[in-house]
Amino acid sequence: MRLKIHPLLILLMLLITQISFTQTPPELPENSGNPYGIKLEQSYPGVMVIRLMETAEAELEAAVHEAYAEGYKAGLLASLSDVVYYMALSENLQQKLDAQRRRLPAWASITIGFAGGFFSCWMAQR
Repeated sequence: MRLKIHPLLILLMLLITQISFTQTPPELPENSGNPYGIKLEQSYPGVMVIRLMETAEAELEAAVHEAYAEGYKAGLLASLSDVVYYMALSENLQQKLDAQRRRLPAWASITIGFAGGFFSCWMAQR
């Protein structure tokens, strides 16, 4: 019985400490009906500030899209030399493969492999 009480006391202490250290979340200011929280009754013309903020937001989005497009174009131009190199390498390897295939047909390599295996088995039995 005594062994079961100790874990329960520890869990009770953890629960009490968690409850005592909780805080109420800070209250958010009231939203005045616009996404920026601008008070329209202040000394500045709130409607104009909202229009300016919306215009700045639209220009920012257009600038981000334009910068992304420019970066994409720059990346393509930077990788163009790699593309040319790998295309040349691919063509070179294809030519070597074609030359190898012309030099020794597939049936000849299979025949040579079979004969070599047969000969090695024959020599191992002697």
